[in-house]
Amino acid sequence: MSSLKQKQQTANPLRRRSRRHSKRLLDYEVATFVRTDAEFTAIAAYKPFPQSLLDSAAALNIGFLADTPEAVTKQKLISLKTDIDDFHIHGRELYWLCRKKQSESKISNVVLEKALGLKTTLRGINTINKMAEKYIAK
Repeated sequence: MSSLKQKQQTANPLRRRSRRHSKRLLDYEVATFVRTDAEFTAIAAYKPFPQSLLDSAAALNIGFLADTPEAVTKQKLISLKTDIDDFHIHGRELYWLCRKKQSESKISNVVLEKALGLKTTLRGINTINKMAEKYIAK
């Protein structure tokens, strides 16, 4: 069994416990996305687009998914690409590059979830970098 598969199986019980606990406390289910320190560090360091695009973009958001999407799901995401928005999937993360203000984009978390058929939570790259610096030992 691959080490990635083993890590995902280790995270799944934690994800299930977290969902059950939040449902009990809040009376509704909360989507939960678990990553190890090493995975989170790799996510923060990953460059999904050429540096020139990253430098000129208004925003880079990272969407966390519970599982690696299938090829058909990836195609649905790529079909949302516009002159403003570009997408990339790497493992269990989707990367959304927005070339202009997000208010000028027709993409939102709801649009992404509908296209993917999967729950996701989005965080900006600045938030991801701050979390990696603060919580992950270097």
